[in-house]
Amino acid sequence: MIEFSRFTRLTFALSFFVLSGSAVVWFLFPAYRPYSAGFMLGTAASIVNGLILAVKTMKVSEFALGRLKRRQGTGTLSRFLIAGFAGFTVVKYPAIFHWAGVVVGICVVTTLSLVISFLYYLSNSRSGKG
Repeated sequence: MIEFSRFTRLTFALSFFVLSGSAVVWFLFPAYRPYSAGFMLGTAASIVNGLILAVKTMKVSEFALGRLKRRQGTGTLSRFLIAGFAGFTVVKYPAIFHWAGVVVGICVVTTLSLVISFLYYLSNSRSGKG
């Protein structure tokens, strides 16, 4: 089974690649700047949410293994607040950010992690390891 930390690093490396790609689109295509700026805002919020979730997942696993005495949550409130801040920014500055880009951008880390895990388990099932 793939290590959680290696899987997380791969997900975030690809997320930063997507973020830099959207910055290139923002620079090269001025007509699509609100969409790409919204996508960059949503992707940045998604990366921060993913980092919080990854850290909290490691803390919960430490508690489950008995290494921590205090139960840790999954940071749901802070992750909701980050997504809410991205939504508030879109409402406050509609000329700079487009809402569709933010909504798609917020799903980037989750989608990338699902695709990576699907491809990993598909390759392992074909090679006979899984």
